[in-house]
Parts: sequence; C-alpha cells; structure tokens
Amino acid sequence: MGIWFFVLAACLCLGGCASTGSSATPDCTSSELQSALTYCASPRAADEARQVVRSRAARAGGEADPALFPVPTEGSPARGRADAPVTIVVFADLQCPFARRGHESLEALRAKYGERLRVVFKHAPLPFHDRAVPTALAALSAGEQGRFWEFVDAVYSSTDGALDEQDYVRHAKALKLDLERFRDAFGQDEHVLAIRRDVELAVTLGVQGTPTFFVNGIRVEGAVPTEDLGALIEAQLALATRMTDAGVAPDEVYWRLVDMQYNPVAIDEALATPDPEEAERRVEFVPVDDAPVRGADASEALVTIVEFSDFECGYCAGATETLDRVILTYAGSIRLAYRHLPLPMHPRAGHAAAASVVAAQDGLFWPMHDQLFEHQDDLSDDALKQFAASIGLNSETLLARMREPEVTATIQADVALANALGIQGTPTFFVNGIMIVGAPSFEEFAALIEEQIELAGSLRVERGLDGEALYEAVVEYNR
Repeated sequence: MGIWFFVLAACLCLGGCASTGSSATPDCTSSELQSALTYCASPRAADEARQVVRSRAARAGGEADPALFPVPTEGSPARGRADAPVTIVVFADLQCPFARRGHESLEALRAKYGERLRVVFKHAPLPFHDRAVPTALAALSAGEQGRFWEFVDAVYSSTDGALDEQDYVRHAKALKLDLERFRDAFGQDEHVLAIRRDVELAVTLGVQGTPTFFVNGIRVEGAVPTEDLGALIEAQLALATRMTDAGVAPDEVYWRLVDMQYNPVAIDEALATPDPEEAERRVEFVPVDDAPVRGADASEALVTIVEFSDFECGYCAGATETLDRVILTYAGSIRLAYRHLPLPMHPRAGHAAAASVVAAQDGLFWPMHDQLFEHQDDLSDDALKQFAASIGLNSETLLARMREPEVTATIQADVALANALGIQGTPTFFVNGIMIVGAPSFEEFAALIEEQIELAGSLRVERGLDGEALYEAVVEYNR
C-alpha cells in the first residue's frame, strides 16, 4: 500500500506534466526543458514529488525546512504576492548607505514589474552600525500596526540620515501610528528573536555585507545597478513561465527555482576549524593596497605580514605584543599591514574598527590601534572619544565620522577579502602569503621570518626586484 500511495502522490504532484491533454506535454519531455526543470520526466522526478509533499506539509504547519527552503521567506515582511514568479530576498541594514541604494533599486523594480515581483526583507545589522539594531526593532514595532515597509521607506528616504529615538517617533507620527502601541512594542522579545534568526540565516548563507540579494535563490552582492537586477528578473520570469506552462503550481515556483539555482554554504564546513598544518601550507597573495602599514618601507621590506584582526578579540590583543617584538627584532626587513575582521560575536568590535578607520584618515591609525587593544575591556562610545582625544584626534566629530559611508566601505572591503580567503577566525596572518591561523609565539614567527628573509634576499639579488614586485614574486615562489 505504501508504494501505491507514493505513486499516487507523485502523479498528483507532477500535475499537468504527464497529462495527455496538456499543451505543454511535448516541451515537458524535451532535453532542453529537462535541463531546467529537473522534476520533469527525469530520474529525480520521485525525489521532487516527495519535496512537493514535504513543502505543502511544512507550509501548512508554518515551518520552513532548511533542506527544502535554503532561502526561506515565511515569517518575514514581504511586499508582493506569495505566488509571484520572482522573489527577491534582501538582507539589509537600515543604517547602511549601500543598502539604501539597494532599496531604491528594489522600489523602481517593484514599480516596473508589479505583481510579478515579491520582495522579502531580512535583517542583517552590521556590528559597526550602532543604530542598526534599534532601527530594525523600531521597524518591527511599526510592523505591529501593519506599517513595516512604510517605516523602512521613511528611514531610507530621510535626508538627514538621523536614527535616534526622536526620529523613530517622528516617522511614527508621520505614518499616523498609535504612539503608545508603537513604544510598547519596541524591543519585544519576539522582535529580538526575529532579528537574531535573520542574522543566523545570513551567517548560514555566507552573507558578507549589505545589501545582499537572493533572486529566486541566485546571490547578488552589493548595491548593483538597477538595470542589472532587472536583467536577472527578466531571465527568471522567462524560466518561471516555462515552469508554469509545464504544470507547476505558481505557489511552488519559488522553492523549485531556489532548489535549482542556490549553491548552499554548508554551515559545518564554514565553521570548521582548519587543521594547523594544512593552514600553514596555504599560500595566498593578499594585497596591501591602502591598509595601514608599519615597519619597513615597501622598497626595503623583505617580509610582508598581513594581519586580519578584531579589536575585541583577546587573542588578537595578545598577538600585538608578539608583533611589536617581531618588528623590533627584524627592523628594516618587516612591514606589517592591518586589515579589519570584526566578528559578529563581539558587539563593540565594529565600532572600534570604525574609530580606527577614522583615525587612519588623519594619519593616526597605529596610536588608535594601541589604545583600542590596551583598553579593549571598554570600547564604549565614551571610551572611543577619550582614546581619540588622547592621540590628538577630534573627539567631538569622531562618532559622526564613524558613520560615514567611506568608513563602512573600508571595513566591508576587508571583511569581504577575509571571506574570499576563507578566513574563519582572528587573528589570522599571511607571512609572505603563508597563512598562519591563531596567535603564534615569537619563536614560531621568527623561524618563518628568517626563512623568508633569506628567500626574499636571494630573489632581490637574482631578479633585481624590490617593493611590491618583490612581494608578489616571493608569494609566487612560496606557492
């Protein structure tokens, strides 16, 4: 009986695909359509049918099976029909200027495509945006009165970009919300949990910055031009039409397209601790570019160390003492470049990183760097202002400057580079491209550095290289 029940379920779930009366039948079995619609008369038909049964049961129970819905939409604010042929899930930060541009693009596309496009919002507040979480909570409070999207529109369209509590009230009044209900709803446990779930999903999906879009499961990173998103939507509309013509129910198009097009990031792989010996054998060219540098000039350096670090990380603080000794011992041969990797588990790491970027703009990165690590037990806004004053940086303008788009972009670029390199923790170093995970001892550093000084010295003489050309040549040799 179990076999017959499954066959019946499979036939029902495949819909008009196998119906002799369907005008789509000839196309349904074509090799071209099979490549796009894997459930259609293919070896996976039975598996796909099982997924349909599971999807209907899951949705009926209000659940979202991560194996079936890697980019879920249930429970999140959405604009558009649930059965729209194209769904864009956007991970955004309400304080991020790039996310604002992405929002403007989405609004233009909604105006163009109407009911054919659904937009789903996921919260991804970045750790270095101090008003991102409170603003997300305020938006969810407005959502209790059915005005989530209107509140988001108001925040992104605000000309002054202010995000204080009085600004939330101002937006609430403009939207004619019940202010008492709005205030009472602010910070509800369920809203905090909703944001936490979105952030956890962002980590699982490998989201590295905001905005990040998933267009029917296809990842698009950054505030890309509106026309680029439009071109992708057109392609998805054509594919969705072929699906519905083949007998797929409109409300099942989304999960099928996501299943087809999404390349998942396995969370156990993403969070796995690399084997130290394997990590030491990894060699990557990591550009210095405009990163803060101390030690030898590029023209003199034989060894380049690129550090990815977090100002709230205790291991990173311990490594600074070792690095100081390394630079002193090998003066004239070593240059150290700093790149930011504030970890989500450290609530003030992003703020500290932003303060250091502001200091770097005034040529004061390393004094601020030392202050942050020396006093990492207190990285509050007041403390950051005190650090600024102590090194000769204008403390009155510090917090405002920390929120500037250029500061955010600098940190995001470093984080994106870290993710591209597969870095999974701090500190992580690249010594002439050789990857070292964790905080090595001075002796471990010294052994590798002396080997690299000898190698680079030989290449300098043999090939007549120096500066960045020598650095690139040494990294290539180490491969």
